[in-house]
Amino acid sequence: MKTQLIWIALMLTVATTPAHAINAHYRAQLERSGCTEMNANDGSCDIHKTKAQNAAQHSTAAGHDPLREATFTSDAVNATISNGFFNATINGKKATVKRLNAHFYEIHGNGFVISLSIDENGITAASWNKTTGRNHGILQVSQN
Repeated sequence: MKTQLIWIALMLTVATTPAHAINAHYRAQLERSGCTEMNANDGSCDIHKTKAQNAAQHSTAAGHDPLREATFTSDAVNATISNGFFNATINGKKATVKRLNAHFYEIHGNGFVISLSIDENGITAASWNKTTGRNHGILQVSQN
């Protein structure tokens, strides 16, 4: 009986102790820098800088827009995309833009699917496929 009570008391002690996910030094760095754990871990915020330095870094990065207007051409397809990748046309007809993830978009319309790969500098690659059949090709990209 005594060992059972000791065992229960030990389990309750372990269960009630607070579990801190981060230590005090790391918490202080986060507060000083204005970062959260999420943006400090994904690289968008530097915990070794001050709030002002991180804010200045974000304001200069926001000036460049990789999702600006672009034109895609090949012998079979002429397409445009604009307005932050919300408006698109394929061979002069309205098309829909689908965001698959932060670095990959698709444009669907007029019997074609155009696939786009982007990074922080803009569009890195573009290709097209017919929705029926096996026709496909590479697109020449011109960003404005």
